[in-house]
Amino acid sequence: MRSLLKHPAEWRTLAFMAIFVACSRTLWRCDAALAAAGPAGWLLLLLLWFTLCFFSAIAAVITHNALHVPAFNYAAPQLALQCLLTVAYGQPVSVYLPVHNRSHHRHTGTRADLMRPQKMPHRWNALNLFTAHLYSPGTGAGVRFLVRFVRAQWGVGKRLVLTWALEASALLFTLAVGFRASWWRGLLYMYVPQMCSQWFINMINFVQHDGCEVDPAHRGVNFARNFTGSWFNFFTLNNGYHTIHHLKPGLHWSVLPAHHARTVKPHIAPSLDVPDFTRFFWRRMWVRDDYLGNPVPPFHHEDDEIVDFATAESFMDDVSVIPSVRRRRSCSPARKKD
Repeated sequence: MRSLLKHPAEWRTLAFMAIFVACSRTLWRCDAALAAAGPAGWLLLLLLWFTLCFFSAIAAVITHNALHVPAFNYAAPQLALQCLLTVAYGQPVSVYLPVHNRSHHRHTGTRADLMRPQKMPHRWNALNLFTAHLYSPGTGAGVRFLVRFVRAQWGVGKRLVLTWALEASALLFTLAVGFRASWWRGLLYMYVPQMCSQWFINMINFVQHDGCEVDPAHRGVNFARNFTGSWFNFFTLNNGYHTIHHLKPGLHWSVLPAHHARTVKPHIAPSLDVPDFTRFFWRRMWVRDDYLGNPVPPFHHEDDEIVDFATAESFMDDVSVIPSVRRRRSCSPARKKD
């Protein structure tokens, strides 16, 4: 009998989601009592709220991981996780399939990449950093592309459409119940954390590719920036190792550092291995340059190219862009390769 989890490291995933649920539940049930307890209660209340927002952002990273390599070996718990992630993320997480897996990974940096950093229009880069979720591809465009994806998939295989429908139902039900119970709690404990989640994952994607080479075929390794700090990668589940993730999107997140050291680090430009994310982020607010130190070209609007969604591929746990690795397509989570 197969184990429940794809990899033992997924216990960290479950622990982070448990913290998210515990903070949310505590805030909904105990906020009045904490507020009445005086300054110490208010301090704990704020700490719980910031922790909720933080782990909502981490839920976006978990969404990214789970839509590449499923966390579970069985469909039912994987679906349950995706519904929980949907509530934390604020959108049906299946949106990652058209926008990220099929667009960003296959057409990195081109007009067919809906998350390309060239879409960021502001001269003051801090505005780009804090509004990245509005442009990649943005809520309205994201919904339109998701509708196209659902229509295409309905004619290919209905399983992905039904999954999306369950995720959407979970989100709408949770929002309806929450806002009916208390509109201001719904705003503070649901909507704001969801916006933190959507902003964080899009901001990270922006800085991981902004100022890098446009190399959709991934012939080199200078198409992405890596954040190699230990604390950053502990909480983001190794999301900092982005180049190797593009080269081998089927690798489990727990093994990315070792593969980065072997495959990427000997060849990548030193400026694209960043040890301190916070220091990089602060500098990036004021300076937008490429990995060679040259200013990033001014914004020039280009329409997105149409992406073909009418194929029966879902997860990318068995896909590699390295030519020597055989590609497979599957409508269900494939077996993890050792």
